[in-house]
This record gives sequence, structure tokens and C-alpha cells, in this order.
Amino acid sequence: MKKIKTLAVCLLLTGTLTHAQTTDKKEKAKKIEVTGSAEMEVVPDEIYVNFTLQEYYNKSKQKLDINQIQKDFLTRCTAAGITKDRIQIQNMNGYDQSSWYWRKKKQEQPDMMASTTYIIKFSVAADIDKLVNTLDDNATQNMYISKTSCSKIEDYRKDIKIKALQAAKAKAQYLCESIGEKVGAALLIKEVTDVVGYPQPTMERAMMSNMAMDAAPSANEGIDFQKIKIRFEMVAQFAIQ
Repeated sequence: MKKIKTLAVCLLLTGTLTHAQTTDKKEKAKKIEVTGSAEMEVVPDEIYVNFTLQEYYNKSKQKLDINQIQKDFLTRCTAAGITKDRIQIQNMNGYDQSSWYWRKKKQEQPDMMASTTYIIKFSVAADIDKLVNTLDDNATQNMYISKTSCSKIEDYRKDIKIKALQAAKAKAQYLCESIGEKVGAALLIKEVTDVVGYPQPTMERAMMSNMAMDAAPSANEGIDFQKIKIRFEMVAQFAIQ
């Protein structure tokens, strides 16, 4: 019986010692956690402009039908080098080519002014001027920039993530070197934020776009749109050798 008790005590002491050694090893594991960031600004090459067209009465007091206004607008787009795949219809107010509703409303309200809004994608400001300066001012009720983007935005996002992570490692290296240590292998890499600052169209910019209708051809040649800001932060943990 004494031998059994002695063996149990030995096993208990051995287990306690092993646990203490394991704990000491964990405590001795050194690491550093840092955050790296990177950002860049890119010029948008996808500019979406909304054009609202509406029926109107000419000087002879004859109403120009929305069908004719649409055909004229699309013809002018073609002349400006704008292909159909860059043109979308956002909405039609008081108008539907095949619906009984349109015919009924026209009978009830002969003076109703139908309108159509198109969205056209441009790549540079000069192309907008090229179209705007040919438009029918009476039919064009409004135009404004609804959205801007960049065709290579995903490629830029990848580059910024890589630079943010490289910045994190560089920070870890100079911090460790300042206390005589060296950075080891990466233990953790985590993406913190994904910030893409798309410039929002403002009333001022919309008014400027409307004023472009009276500007000289290609007045915006060489002028870029407000840049898109891309920013990333990456958290990384590294072992300290």
C-alpha cells in the first residue's frame, strides 16, 4: 500500500512539473502585433451621366413627340462616338411604347409631357462636352453625374493590401531592431478595413455639368474628375526571434 501511495505522489509531482515547464515555454514565446496601412488615389475612368429628355412645344406651338426626341438624342450619341452598350434607360415618366396605359393617359391629358432619362457611361470629361454641345437644349431638361468608378479598381485594391501588409512587417522590423531583437515568421495576418472613397456627386458639380451645355467644345480637355481614394489596414503578428 505504501508503494502505491509513493507512486501516486511521484506521478502527481511529475505531472505538476511537466505542466509548469509547458507553461514556462508558452510564456517565453515572444511575438509582436502591428498594424500597417496604405492608400492611393486613382482617376475614375467610368463616369455615369444622367440625361433627362422631355417633350416640348416649338416656336410654332407644335409638340415634339418623345419618340422623335429619343431618336434624335440617340443619333447625336452615335455621332459623338457613343456605342449603344454604353447607354441605358433609367426610367420613363408618362410613357410606355406598348402599354394601353400610355394611350389612355394621352387621351385624358393631351398636353401631358412625357420624359425619358438615359444613363451614359463616359471615360473622360471631354467626351461629355462632345455630346453636350450637340444636344437639343429644349428637350434636355437636366443632366448630372450620378456615379464615378474605375475599371481597374480590383487590381488597385490588391496592390494596396500588399503594400499595407509590407508596411506592417517593416514596422515590426524597426520596432524589434530598436530593442535588439529580430522579427521571425508571420503568425497572423488580418484585414481590418476596406475603405474605397468614391467621390459623391454634389449639387455644385451637377450645376457645373449643366453649365457645360453652354461651354465651348472640349472645354474640359485634359481635366480629370475628382479622384477615388483607396485605403487598407492590415494587422499582422510576427514571432520575435
